[in-house]
Amino acid sequence: MLYLAEVQKQKSGFMGAGKAEIKLLAFQRGDQSWNPVPGEEVIPAEEASNFATGALVLADLNANRQVQRLQEAGRPLVNILQSFSRVLEKFKRQEEEIEQWKQSLTYQSQEMNRRNMEMEARLEQLQQMEAEFKQLEARHQELKSGQEKAEMLRQEVESSRQDLAKAWEQLQNERHCWEESQHLGIDEFQVRQIQELVEHLSCNVPTTSVQEELTLLLANIATGQNTLTQHWQQLEQQQSYTQEQQQEFESIAQTWQESFTEWQQAQSLLEQSLSELKVQTAVLNYKQEYAQTLKWQLQKHEELYREVSRIAESVTQVDVSEKVKVVDLEQMPIEQLQQIVKDLQEDLAKNSQFVNDQEEELKLQKQAVEQLQTQLSQSGSSERSHIENELAEEYDRYQMLNETLVGQRQNLRERKAILQQHLHVLWHRQGCHNFTTISDEPSVDLQPVLAQIEVFKQQKAEELQKLEQELSQIESRIVSLQSLVDSQTEMQALKQQQWQTLEQQLHSLQASIAETLGRIKLSQEVLQPLQDNWNSLQQQLEAIAATLNNSSEQQTIAQIRQVLQNLVPS
Repeated sequence: MLYLAEVQKQKSGFMGAGKAEIKLLAFQRGDQSWNPVPGEEVIPAEEASNFATGALVLADLNANRQVQRLQEAGRPLVNILQSFSRVLEKFKRQEEEIEQWKQSLTYQSQEMNRRNMEMEARLEQLQQMEAEFKQLEARHQELKSGQEKAEMLRQEVESSRQDLAKAWEQLQNERHCWEESQHLGIDEFQVRQIQELVEHLSCNVPTTSVQEELTLLLANIATGQNTLTQHWQQLEQQQSYTQEQQQEFESIAQTWQESFTEWQQAQSLLEQSLSELKVQTAVLNYKQEYAQTLKWQLQKHEELYREVSRIAESVTQVDVSEKVKVVDLEQMPIEQLQQIVKDLQEDLAKNSQFVNDQEEELKLQKQAVEQLQTQLSQSGSSERSHIENELAEEYDRYQMLNETLVGQRQNLRERKAILQQHLHVLWHRQGCHNFTTISDEPSVDLQPVLAQIEVFKQQKAEELQKLEQELSQIESRIVSLQSLVDSQTEMQALKQQQWQTLEQQLHSLQASIAETLGRIKLSQEVLQPLQDNWNSLQQQLEAIAATLNNSSEQQTIAQIRQVLQNLVPS
């Protein structure tokens, strides 16, 4: 497990030397998050002696709490924090821009819908008001005409009443006179005068045509009242419909609030998933770069191992005692020994030239591999595949040539050792005891260096393998997060569409309710004065009709006629 730790060194002894330790501060979880280490835990670590006291390091501990690897934590921490900071700042800016855009778009859409609905409502309202005004104007003209006719009838009835009252008074006077002179008797001339007077009274009494016209006016008023009643019923229906719309508005408003809350929750989950996806992608990029660095280091260690192996082969003494018999060389004629030495020198020169040519070719092949590696680090994604294939081919050629040179180098070293042994015997027989070797290369044991390089290679290979496993887990996590983000995005878009649709319905209902309430108010303002005028006219006409129906003038005239007939002799 990977830990963030602080290097501590304890001083002890006379010279102040002490052991190195690391204090564990935080550990990395499987999801790449960091948690603080509870309490204080200190782990001995000899590798920490290479770091200063108080330095922050990344420590890889095994299950037994032993340090497997230490590295400085400054640069990785800075990179991780910078990456997190950039991701958070970018996400914050995008969130603010999206929120501003949403608010602006929502406000513009609401304002445009409101204006369109207001214009449509006003247009329909004006059209309906115009039609209703035309109907009401026609009814007003009818009402005005009825009022004029009623006023004429009232004046006519009033005039008839006055005439009738005068005639009745005259008739009463005649009656008194008749009663006084009854004992004297009435002649035919007086009876005729009384009959003419009765006929005059009869003509002045309102006729049936007036009553018929009054009845017709009352019928027209009843018809108009039926029309007004229909308007009042329509007004009540509109009020009932408005109440239903308000209830529907409240229900849709509650559903919209629930849908909007669900959308906000889905938006929050989506933002969290996007944030985690960005973090995982940043960690993946960082670990991929680190994996490339490890591969490069592993390759350099491999090259160093081969180079040190080649040097070790060249500086290690070769045992040729089995191939060269010193006793035979000492007993051989010196001329023959000199010829053998000459032949060995010529053969060594030829082989040395061949090996040098091969070494030069190997050097050029190595330069070609390094150039391709440089191109690969600077190339784009489109050229990377082609360069990687070419680099693999060139590296295979380099490996094959290097393996071929291993045997040739060993053969050349054996030839040098054999020539060296012959020269040693020859110079000894010639009496020369101060001679030098053919090669000035020192004899050095490089096996410990090779072992150390092999240990580094193994560590880098294990670290690379572990890192590749982590990369595979992170990639799987990213694929899962991407799938989750896609599904959440689709769900969030669906929920947004739902609450926007509900919001449009709310605006439409609000405009419809406002329009209906305006119509109701306008209808009440127009219908109520008409109803009051209509009721007043109807009451006046009914009073006139009741007066005509309740009049006893006709009955009185009929009684006078009967009295006159009784007075006239048979």
